[in-house]
Amino acid sequence: MVAGLPVEKDKRGHIVVAGTMRCQSHLEVWALGDCASIPAPDGKPYPNLAQHALRESKVLARNIAGVLNGQPPQPFVYDTLGMMGSLGHSKAFGQLLKVRVRGILAWFVRRTYYLLQMPGWGRRLHIMIDWPFALLFRPDIVKISLDSEADLPLRKAACDEPIGADHKR
Repeated sequence: MVAGLPVEKDKRGHIVVAGTMRCQSHLEVWALGDCASIPAPDGKPYPNLAQHALRESKVLARNIAGVLNGQPPQPFVYDTLGMMGSLGHSKAFGQLLKVRVRGILAWFVRRTYYLLQMPGWGRRLHIMIDWPFALLFRPDIVKISLDSEADLPLRKAACDEPIGADHKR
């Protein structure tokens, strides 16, 4: 979708915007998250991380509302809280503020953070109930073969024949 827009893009194909997330060449275009190259105060673009996109969205919403009400847009300014990554079952790594964590502690912190990002306490409770079962049991894996779907018209045609039709030949 972004590739087809007639706006300035960086070498990675992200829309080049000002710190306010507004495209300078087309003032009606605003961009954030993975499709935007938003400069930080030091001039380098912010990383395309979920923690940035979540916060960018709030600033962008205020900027659009402000511009519609005749106010100037404000730049997005944010310091990264840290980064986390999962390495599999109960293993993870991360840097929270300036503290590095790894292993089961990082795994627990990462899961807790994402749990708290879930909307609604009902969904959070459901996830918390599912977690112990996920630790004890392997996930159910289902494979759907797309090859069998190609045979579906043949099977349907065979079922549409009257019963005993093949015996009359």
